[in-house]
Amino acid sequence: MKILLVDDSLAHRKAGKTQLTNIHDLTTVSDYTDAVVLARDGAFDVALLDLLMPAEATTLGTEGLRFLGEEIPVGFPLAIKMALSGIPHIIVATDTNHHDHPASAIVDWFGPHKSIKINSSTVRFIHSPLTTDRMKDWDAILKIFVP
Repeated sequence: MKILLVDDSLAHRKAGKTQLTNIHDLTTVSDYTDAVVLARDGAFDVALLDLLMPAEATTLGTEGLRFLGEEIPVGFPLAIKMALSGIPHIIVATDTNHHDHPASAIVDWFGPHKSIKINSSTVRFIHSPLTTDRMKDWDAILKIFVP
């Protein structure tokens, strides 16, 4: 399977490489701008996305630059962008406690086994299962949600 993993956390990207590289063709990036370019240029079977990532300067104007680097819930629009790029399986996974951030609380609205169809893509928003060392369990996510 060809997988795009997008997470600003180096530790979570390393966990993905450890868990998935021997089994799948894995590409990892740390920001949503690179993810959009890769999705446009490459054919991926799965996109594994982080929910909260730092705001980038790419499209920010003078007033918007005050948000540069702040965590924003980019996983929601990025999932739509990935679906519009034709990636069949998209999973937005957060490790943020739903009591600690409103965007993580919104993930509860979807429930762990509900999916949304956008074009021909299946999109899920989940609270990530974690490994014993508190990293996102990307392998478990794939086994649970991708046929």
